[in-house]
Amino acid sequence: MNNGQTAIKWRFLVAEDKEETVRQLREIAPACVDLPDEVEVVACETFPKAAARLRTERFDLLILDLKDDGDITLNADENPAGLAIFEELKKTRFVPVVFYTALAHKVRSEETSFVRVVEKTEDVTRVKDEVRRVFATKLPILTRHLEELQ
Repeated sequence: MNNGQTAIKWRFLVAEDKEETVRQLREIAPACVDLPDEVEVVACETFPKAAARLRTERFDLLILDLKDDGDITLNADENPAGLAIFEELKKTRFVPVVFYTALAHKVRSEETSFVRVVEKTEDVTRVKDEVRRVFATKLPILTRHLEELQ
């Protein structure tokens, strides 16, 4: 995805509380970009930790669950904690997002070229496909370039 230039190390933040899901996402991450590029995956098991890292660090992509499995208080009318992170992110900076969640119906209306939604009942390789679609827009490389110029 970088057209023969020097290798880029892309940074993905994964906000996910299930270790097995994080492991699967780490496994597919290298296939999300073309060689010689690489991916560094930073995982946060809680939404507050992910929000704090987004405020202080630069990421090229956010893979975001919507709900912590320990949160049994969520009613059908309430917005899940992951959605609050997404709303905050939209106010502060541009980072493409791939929602990987069992609550896909809560964010389908947010879907664009840079915000993708994958239902957790689908295979994790669908996350890879959606990340590749986001990167095919060339906006992540443009965003990175603009940030470097600043």
